Amino acid sequence: MAEEKRGFALFRAIESILLSSCNPVSIVVVVNGTVYSSNILKKLKEHPAVKIIQQREASAPLACLNGRRVVESPYYCFLDDDDEYINGAIDYRLAKIKSDDKFDFVVTNGFRNFEGFDLIYLNEMSSIAENPMASLFRQNWLTSCGALFCTDKVGVEYFENYHPYVEWTWLAFKLSLDGKKIGVIDQPTFRIYDTAGSASKSETYFYSIFELYNKMLLLNPLPETVEIIRRRMGAWLHENADRCRRNGRLLDAWKSHLSSLVYPGGFRYVFFSRRLFSRS
Repeated sequence: MAEEKRGFALFRAIESILLSSCNPVSIVVVVNGTVYSSNILKKLKEHPAVKIIQQREASAPLACLNGRRVVESPYYCFLDDDDEYINGAIDYRLAKIKSDDKFDFVVTNGFRNFEGFDLIYLNEMSSIAENPMASLFRQNWLTSCGALFCTDKVGVEYFENYHPYVEWTWLAFKLSLDGKKIGVIDQPTFRIYDTAGSASKSETYFYSIFELYNKMLLLNPLPETVEIIRRRMGAWLHENADRCRRNGRLLDAWKSHLSSLVYPGGFRYVFFSRRLFSRS
């Protein structure tokens, strides 16, 4: 996204990519949507290390797909325009993925920067390689800026049929389902800046999560994974019931609450009925 107000962060991100490897790096910048600064776009076009792709639709997962389509190198990775790599990030990842031919991609730890303070992004990474699916439902270990993929092993098809939000959880799910081998680096190689007004804080994002669970079930995962997903769906319905209650939408709250009871673990939400009766 080449908006004027995001110019500083964008060029900080580009500079961090250049400092992430001792070797030359090819950078593809996807201008996402039709709202952008012509001044920043001009600077990007003049940058010797940058190739520009423009798309009319404002969609982050579509931008990833279009970027992936033009990859020509043996490996590739991603970085949002408001985040950054830590010096040497790509070289650390390359060393790991080249250390064992079985690795299809590598994931790393990083920092989440909140009000100027760095917090470790992933608390526990020891079980990711051995049981990526179970680990995924404890904490999403695949971030937009935390991985390096082998071009021949993680193809364009993984970025097609994308989900409009929670797209990295969706990608991690598909990779895990296909048994892709993961190299894990429990070392920070990126910094995510927690920004106000991000998509993950929106109502649309929240409602897209339930849709994602349904898409996951359509891929016929193992029974134990189905159990986890259905428990998550019940928990989501309970949370939605409470949201509706607080917003005065009692009919919607009741619908969501009653639906939550039929999912695994739904008995936990039975007594929520009292709160709804008290508002009736």
